[in-house]
Amino acid sequence: MSDNKSIPSAGRPAGEPKEQINPRLPVEMVEALKALAEANKRTISAEVEAAVEAHLQRESLLPA
Repeated sequence: MSDNKSIPSAGRPAGEPKEQINPRLPVEMVEALKALAEANKRTISAEVEAAVEAHLQRESLLPA
């Protein structure tokens, strides 16, 4: 994925401030995330953001 500008985001504005976190995940989960991100033409970071956003919306912690 050489051109990050063409990769769809997780639904947030591109210029939105972000904070870096460093979770540790099982190898199998990381491999699954990599495959899903590639299939969705996203970065791994964007894929994780989309998943966390969907989870927080389901829990009513973010607006849908």
